[in-house]
Formats: sequence, C-alpha cells, structure tokens
Amino acid sequence: MICNLSLIPIGDSYWVTATKIGSNYLNTFSNPNDRYLRLSISNVVDGHSSDSDFLYTTFPNGVTLKIQVYNFNNENCTHLYDSNTILNIFNKVSTILIRNPLERFKSGFIQKVSELYSEIPPALKSNNLNNVKFHDNIYFDLTGYNIDYSLLIDGFGVTPKYQNSNWIQEWNKFTELISIDIFKLSNIERVLLDDFHTQPVYHFFYLTLSSLPNWQNIKTLDINELDSKSELIINEIGIDEYQRRFDILNNRENWEADSEYVDILKRVSNKRLYFDSHLISEYFEVSPIYIYEKIYYDILNKKQYKHIHNEEN
Repeated sequence: MICNLSLIPIGDSYWVTATKIGSNYLNTFSNPNDRYLRLSISNVVDGHSSDSDFLYTTFPNGVTLKIQVYNFNNENCTHLYDSNTILNIFNKVSTILIRNPLERFKSGFIQKVSELYSEIPPALKSNNLNNVKFHDNIYFDLTGYNIDYSLLIDGFGVTPKYQNSNWIQEWNKFTELISIDIFKLSNIERVLLDDFHTQPVYHFFYLTLSSLPNWQNIKTLDINELDSKSELIINEIGIDEYQRRFDILNNRENWEADSEYVDILKRVSNKRLYFDSHLISEYFEVSPIYIYEKIYYDILNKKQYKHIHNEEN
C-alpha cells in the first residue's frame, strides 16, 4: 500500500496532513522560503537500501519507511533530501490536520464517482457508454442501466440548483446502481487503498510522529474547525501576513462560491456531486484497514486543539 502525506511549511514549523485534506488551502499560508513536500511512502521495510530512487528513513521507534519526495507540483525531488533532513522536518511539525475518517472516505468515494460522471457526456456523444472509466483499468458498461442519460447530464458538474424531479429520479437511480457495481469489484480494497482520496493515513501519522521529541507539543486540528481557529496559523506567521494571504485566497476569481458555502474552506469542495449510499458506510465499517484507521484517528483526536480561552475556562 502506498500512503501519501503532505508536510507544509508554515512559519518556522510544518503542518502535516493527507494529500487531499486541506493541503491546497494550507499552501496559501505556507512559507515561500521552504519547500512544500508530498511524501509517498511505499511501505515499512527492514534495514536500509542503496536504491537512490528512495529514502530509507528510520524513526526513533525503529520503524523504517521507504519514501519518495515530491513538491507541490508533483515533481520528484527525492535527490535533494537525505533521511536526516526528513527527520529534522518531522521534528518541526507543530500541527496535524485531520478529518473524520468516515467523512473523508465518503467524500473520497464520491469524488471518484464524480470523475466517472464527468466521463458520461463525451461517452454519450461518441456512443461509448459501454466503456466508461472509473479508475485505472476499471471500466463500466452503463448501457445496462435503465437511465435517461440525456436528462441526467443536464445537471452535470454541480449540485442541481433547481428541483427537477425527473433529474433527481435519474440521479438517484444512477448513484445506487453504480455504487452496487463498484462494491462488487473483486479488487475494490486495492482501488480504495491506493487512491489519494481514500487512503488510510492516520496510522502513518502516528508511526512517524509519536516517537519524536516534539510529539507532546504537537496539536491536532479537525479540518472542519480550521476556519474558526485561525489563531493557530496567526501564531505561526503573524496577523499581518495571515490577513494578506487570507485576502489573496478570499479574492480568487475561481471560487464561484454558492451562498450556502460561507467558509473559505468549504468553497474548495463546492463542486462535488452529493449523494449517499448505505453501501459506502457498510464497507467502511467492516473493512479491517479502516477499522484501524478509526483507532488511530481516535488516538490523534485526543490531542485536539482548543481555543486558549476555552482551555482557561
């Protein structure tokens, strides 16, 4: 299993998060003098290797990880680092940004379905609905579904802003049918574990951070509270710099936020296709990998950051 995490320089510290948990948002506040790092961790290994394509980094608890390093633009820059440098960066981590793993799993799964959904209009135009891509080398024959696709794509790309009962009827049929077929895949576990959006990451957070000297001082913050607890970033970069970068983020023309999305953070994902299927939660609850993910999330969540005035009270 490959796990991806991001180390984002904010002030003199680093924040650690999963590649798809607020990393684009945090990059706005990152220190321009330090490199935003995306670590691709292939596995836990025994000992070291001379393979120059990877860093074999051993943490104080004896765990050795096989790592490749990328920048924000996904350019491989492993050759610029050594294991000691990576350890020093981990020692500067001040905050872990997390998200409830079930929420993240649902969002990630929906993201994958939305990508499949985006394949429908060109497939319909080219009469290729029998070969619509879901994931690498995984295709579905959508001609077997009793659905009016010409109506379905009328609301393409956004949550429908009009109450068209016919559209909603087709959409509900589609989401249920495609969910059933996806979870019938024999390799569904591998597909979900390897995808950025649904990778279990919290056990790697714990493995890499818990044995470091700075562990006791590291704070954990849930992504849903990031906007309301901006003092964490302000403490790192100062109020003036925070306000400057906040204004840059807030004034981007491509937000196109709906009125219901009042927080900047929520604007990042305001183009999701929203649906829910009981199959998503059922799979998550019985998967051994995600059971462990919930355990490590609970461990990390015990370090949850609270407002200073709340702590005093």
